Amino acid sequence: MKGDIVYYLHNGQPVGMPEKNDLSSFRCNIAQFDSVGLCTRTEVSKTLHVKYAYVKRCCRLYESQGEAGFWEKDNRHGHAYKVTPDMLNRIQQKLDNEESVLSIAKKEGVTESNIRYYIKKGDLKKKILLK
Repeated sequence: MKGDIVYYLHNGQPVGMPEKNDLSSFRCNIAQFDSVGLCTRTEVSKTLHVKYAYVKRCCRLYESQGEAGFWEKDNRHGHAYKVTPDMLNRIQQKLDNEESVLSIAKKEGVTESNIRYYIKKGDLKKKILLK
């Protein structure tokens, strides 16, 4: 490493020169090493002290999208729902009326797992039906 540039060498020849804090270049270089056969994924993992699964994800991204995949914006469409106290009260009333978690989730616009999280956490109480 010289200054803010990291040099990757293979048999004395530079094969990559990303900046110190450039994660996208680091991930791309990891994938390229495996792709061109300079080393195996396991060797990369052990040498650079990163998890094998991380190297595998980088290689999979490189194989599917090429270099461009490392610099494109990550378009995940997940939503973090903020369950307000008012929403918790409404959900609790519906649970008391023995509505299913799935139907409540659809009505409230949250995921079923989100409601189950609050039940497990203890913020919501679900009646246990005895037969």
